[in-house]
Amino acid sequence: HMPSTEIQNDIYVHVGQRIRVRRALMGMTRKQFASKIGRSTRQLRRYENGEGKAMSMDRLHVIATALEVPADYFFMRLI
Repeated sequence: HMPSTEIQNDIYVHVGQRIRVRRALMGMTRKQFASKIGRSTRQLRRYENGEGKAMSMDRLHVIATALEVPADYFFMRLI
């Protein structure tokens, strides 16, 4: 049984917040980080705002590596 759209949206928002917080903790601007992961600042803003529905697991792995965290970091405290 698939999660409802509302739950899916909550997950995207949570992951986006985790990306934004970790990026800030590392002292990187959105522009610097977007360049590091090979995405535009506009696309990174979408990810950070929870609009990353098109974010693949490969992309999440690239982001995790750039932020020096394991992929499960983004899902901590989700439930």
